[in-house]
Amino acid sequence: MSAIQSEAPPLDAWARGLEQLLAEPRRIGLVFQPVVDLARGVTAGYEALARFNAAPQAPSDRWLHAAAGVLRVERLVDARAREGRSPCD
Repeated sequence: MSAIQSEAPPLDAWARGLEQLLAEPRRIGLVFQPVVDLARGVTAGYEALARFNAAPQAPSDRWLHAAAGVLRVERLVDARAREGRSPCD
């Protein structure tokens, strides 16, 4: 098992990486993979895949999962701040 698969970077590393990606959207790549109907021998469609070029180096599914986690945390902090409360209360 590789270091990428066995150990997830801390949430703040993901947050920094996401900030990099948002500041430089060209670092997010998009590739299209054909979906083939083997019975008919034709291309049935295409699957769009995201590629992320920022630290931490990790597979796309980890980036998407981390983005969801970071955004949930940011929403919680924003909501608590609007209430005048600490996110840790």
